[in-house]
Amino acid sequence: MLNAAAIWKNLNSPRQLFLIAGPCVIENEKLCRQVAASLVKSCRQLGIFYVFKAASTRPTAPRARRFAGRASRPDLKTLAAIREEFGVPVLTDVHTEAQAAAAGGVVDILQIPRSSAARRI
Repeated sequence: MLNAAAIWKNLNSPRQLFLIAGPCVIENEKLCRQVAASLVKSCRQLGIFYVFKAASTRPTAPRARRFAGRASRPDLKTLAAIREEFGVPVLTDVHTEAQAAAAGGVVDILQIPRSSAARRI
């Protein structure tokens, strides 16, 4: 597992191509594992540094209403499982301070979407 300094070094290197990708929203753990497995394999073959990205919620998605104001624990467990199983850094969106606090202990990178930054954080 990479530490924060190693992740930053890979992302900041002018000679290192990196890919941040994954399903837009975590629909289920099986899909996340399939996407991660495929992208990890391709990125390793091509020498690309890979960061798995998936959001626990998306404010415009109907599903987001169930988790209003917080990251879902099952989704955070999915992100932790991807990180552990595939040995890749994980990134997720956060829309509130509560989500940032919950996700910060699980993921390597937090992303604050522009729309959330303007409204909440």
